[in-house]
Order: sequence, then C-alpha cells, then structure tokens
Amino acid sequence: MTPPIIGFIGWHDSGKTTLVSSVVRCLRDRGLRVGVIKSSKDQGIAFGAPDTDTAKHRRAGADPVVFIAPDQVVMLSDNHRLTFMETCSRYLDQVDVIIAEGFKDEPAIPKIEVFRGPDLAPLREKVPGVIAVASDTQIPVLPCLPLNNPQAVTEFIVDHLQTIPGHPGETLAQVTINGQHQEIPLKMQAETTRYLSRLSASLQQPFDPQAITIQIQTKKE
Repeated sequence: MTPPIIGFIGWHDSGKTTLVSSVVRCLRDRGLRVGVIKSSKDQGIAFGAPDTDTAKHRRAGADPVVFIAPDQVVMLSDNHRLTFMETCSRYLDQVDVIIAEGFKDEPAIPKIEVFRGPDLAPLREKVPGVIAVASDTQIPVLPCLPLNNPQAVTEFIVDHLQTIPGHPGETLAQVTINGQHQEIPLKMQAETTRYLSRLSASLQQPFDPQAITIQIQTKKE
C-alpha cells in the first residue's frame, strides 16, 4: 500500500524547499519515517562524474545501479515513465509519510500551497487538491498556516493523517496494564504495528488479521 502523501506547491523562490526540510525534521522528531519526492523540469542533471564506476555500469546497460557507501546509499535509474503513484509505490513504500515537492498537476494528492502574496497569482485557484495555504500574510480562504512556523504546519499534517484509515496519526496499538490503558508513543506504535503485521503475514494461514492480541506474563503464579 502506498504511504500517505502530502504535496507542497508554490511559485519559484516561494520557500517550498526551506519549509519542506523543516517539516521533515519535525515529522522525524515525532518518530515518523519520511520520504521526499521532488519534481524537476531540467534534463541531463549530473549526479556523478562520467568516469566513475557507477557511470560505466549505467553506460553498459545496468538499470538500476545502486551505490553503497558507509554514509549513504544512492540508486540511479532511467526514467521508465511510471506514473507518480507507481513511482511512490515502487521506491517509497517503506516510509510512513511521503512529502511531494512540486507535482501540482497530480489531482490525487492533497497539497499545501506555499504563498508569498499578494504580487503572485494564487495557484490554489487552478490547481486541484489544495487543502491549506502556508503564507507570511493572512489568507481569508482555506486553513492558513504561518509560513515561518513549521511546527504549526506539521501539526496540520498530523491532523490530516488522522483522517486516513490505517495510516500514521491513527491509534493502531494500545497497551493495557492491570486494567489501565496507557498511550504508546507514535514511533513505537508505528514500529510495533509494522513488526506484528509482518509476523502475522509470515504465518501459513489465509487470513488478514484486523487485530492482534499479545499476552505477557511477568511472573509465575
């Protein structure tokens, strides 16, 4: 299943990248795994010198080529003209939430417009799916979020995630100790749910569990 996606759109130099990077840090601080997908109209962008080993492998026809170093993993691939959603499903399926920078013409994703008005025309009037505006001025339409407050933008995103069944933001795991319900931190909630879902899927039984119960006995009776 494709993780939930939140898009950020705006005119050039509106501050999209600055806001997105700040929101990514805020979401990470909440324990969520975040992937970012960014669009570009430029072609021939060089991500490695032509005399590198990875470049030689690509010229030989390898696709993709994966480079693993102690500090990073880089994958280079040709553009196979996958749809936006196909790309997200193939390359970003292991994250909790995807942040898309650009892609204003993708009607299926909810978007936040980064707007520094009033000199520029608002994109929200012609772009589908805009659910909020992040601006340095007050906008009397849609939820208006403070552009210079990434925490507030993050809160809006988390609230939106709560409306998506089965995705981060929804309470998926609870613990009851001696009859008392205890809240599980979001990071542990997501990790526990993913682990138990994989564990149940490994059982040789044709069923799709909607709830899993674990019993832990702390001492012998």
